[in-house]
Amino acid sequence: ATAVKEVEANPFSFQVQPNPVTGGNGKLVYVLDKPAKVEATVVDITGKTIAKLSEENEPEGAHVVSMDGTAKISAGIYFARLSVNGTFFTKKFVVTE
Repeated sequence: ATAVKEVEANPFSFQVQPNPVTGGNGKLVYVLDKPAKVEATVVDITGKTIAKLSEENEPEGAHVVSMDGTAKISAGIYFARLSVNGTFFTKKFVVTE
């Protein structure tokens, strides 16, 4: 049998779980293919920072960041933004009450 390896265009995978987020119970899940400086924030549709979740030098591998900082934001559409060594990646998510 031949093994097939999928290669992503991004340097890592990045998800918001669950989506929609209810009561601040969400989390950002990402996998780095090499060590990186990572900053995780939540921004609204105007680009205003709503919550700064973390700013860390991370080793390669899987990481989970709690979205406890979103517990008090209003229902609506937001964006989880990761800066990985200065390159930004964004995922849209919904907050419900």
